[in-house]
Amino acid sequence: MTQPTHISVASKRHGDIALDGDHAALETVTTSSYSEENYRKLKRRLKEIVMQNESIAYSLDNAKKKIQRLRREKRYVSRTWVPFSTYSD
Repeated sequence: MTQPTHISVASKRHGDIALDGDHAALETVTTSSYSEENYRKLKRRLKEIVMQNESIAYSLDNAKKKIQRLRREKRYVSRTWVPFSTYSD
């Protein structure tokens, strides 16, 4: 049995059947380098998403604290505020 003389890059990547004259050979895909590259990209993307999530969570906590402070101030002002019309005669 003769080995195929040429296999396209696409067939190596996707595991297609390469034809060489009368013979067909199923190319086993060695995706280790392709998978490692994808793994690194996905890992980097995951790290970015986690960092972004932490940043958003921090901003959300700060916003909640500001809202609490503003509500306290609003209650204080509404309790102590005397309408302007009582001072004008």
